[in-house]
Amino acid sequence: HMGLEMLGAATLTEAGLNGSVFQMFAHGIMTGLFFALVGLVYEKAHSREIRRMGGFGRVMPGVATAFTVASLSSLGLPATAGFVAELLTFMGAWRSDHVWWLFPAVAGTFLTAVYVLRVAKQIFWGPPSPHFHHLEDARGPEWVALVILTAVLVLFGMVPGLALALVDTATVSLLSRIVGP
Repeated sequence: HMGLEMLGAATLTEAGLNGSVFQMFAHGIMTGLFFALVGLVYEKAHSREIRRMGGFGRVMPGVATAFTVASLSSLGLPATAGFVAELLTFMGAWRSDHVWWLFPAVAGTFLTAVYVLRVAKQIFWGPPSPHFHHLEDARGPEWVALVILTAVLVLFGMVPGLALALVDTATVSLLSRIVGP
């Protein structure tokens, strides 16, 4: 994700810079959600051994849903903030004089998809593990944090104009100072 942020900024295009800033925002929300989820899974499972985990989605459907949404946003699936960020960044690269920058960026996106989906499948959607019978879903304040962060990823994926109106003004101003009107 940091590479996409740098790519967007390096394009010196309006779309690229907007994508870079949007990626910073989306990445911050995704990372916060992933850290909260990893901490929650560790707190409930008392294990970091991913290979021993499996089927948590059956007993932790809320946690599994939040992890899945964060994963899908991380790989840039439409209707998530990650998609908007990646699309704008790729558009900026396409419009710049350095279209070849798209190749490693797109390759990185595919590698992210492979990694994140494998982890999600193993922990939440794989066959149930015999080692973890005591698990329970998020409760109380845990729910509040997960719902807010997950909703933000979807909201800004569905209605990106909420943030882009503010970002675009700053981007246009910055570009006019760097490359001229």
